[in-house]
Amino acid sequence: MKISIIIVTFNRRELLENLLHSIIQPALIDSTKHSFEILVMWNGVDETKKLIESLFPYIKGHEKGHGTPAEARNILISKAEGDYLLFLDDDVLLPATYWETAFQYLDKKLDVFGGPDGPYPEIDDNERALTLALPSPLATANTRYRHSSNGQTEPSETCEKKLILCNLWIKSSLLKQHYLKFDKRFFRNEENVLLFQLQSLGKKMLYIPKLSVGHKKKADYRYFIRAVMKSGYYRTKSFVAFPRSIDILYFVPSLFVIYLFLLLLFPTKVMCLPLLVYLFLNLIFTARIVSLSKCWSLFPRIFTNQLLINIFYGIGFLLGFLPKINL
Repeated sequence: MKISIIIVTFNRRELLENLLHSIIQPALIDSTKHSFEILVMWNGVDETKKLIESLFPYIKGHEKGHGTPAEARNILISKAEGDYLLFLDDDVLLPATYWETAFQYLDKKLDVFGGPDGPYPEIDDNERALTLALPSPLATANTRYRHSSNGQTEPSETCEKKLILCNLWIKSSLLKQHYLKFDKRFFRNEENVLLFQLQSLGKKMLYIPKLSVGHKKKADYRYFIRAVMKSGYYRTKSFVAFPRSIDILYFVPSLFVIYLFLLLLFPTKVMCLPLLVYLFLNLIFTARIVSLSKCWSLFPRIFTNQLLINIFYGIGFLLGFLPKINL
């Protein structure tokens, strides 16, 4: 069985090099049952091209990309020869056990499978606080399993809510058979749309807690906030494009934002009660996170991150309903 590893990168030479080194493991190279190819679409400076040409002979091909990441992935999919497509982001690392775990499920010939993105090695306190906040039910609700197994140990059938694009396996024949590809209108969450289409066709999806990758988080608040807003924005766009995919739970952060706006207009004691309840819940969830991780010094940052995720996801979600706004 052949595996096509698909990577889209943009001006992140060091992270890409780390990823490629983590991919080329003995378990992959020495496998007698599976072969592989790596396809990279790069955009930006020529340093990426030099890196690929000089250090990684396993890469099948590369070229400078244009357009959205979804378009770049579609081009690589058209060139891929593998039975399975493995989508990785350029800022992830594969642990030493990754291929051993993956091979167990390749033999089952699943339609779609994947696992969470865990912490990246050697991260600072900002990244660690964000890594700990993202799996919180208060922060990411039913998509929290994308960022941590949250205690789940056994594989389970799932839908797009648990699967993440930086660690995603899809049987290539499914895309060819049903003429499916990533929607180029989406600059983020494009996998949600594709996976929903596959789900609608009755394809089985498996979430594998042990199939985890390390993922470097956008701990700089400028990029972090923008990424969260885009997630909310494109979730709205996916609901507009596919109304049957609507899940009421995704509306909660936007209702919270509307409530905060009304609270500014009508700051009565009664209106303050829901905010006090939310802040209390945030304290409870933050205390649980830091007690389990033994990172008490990160309490203020984790508390703040959960609040920011709720607010800016809600803002992005609301902006998604405005036709002339683009993020």
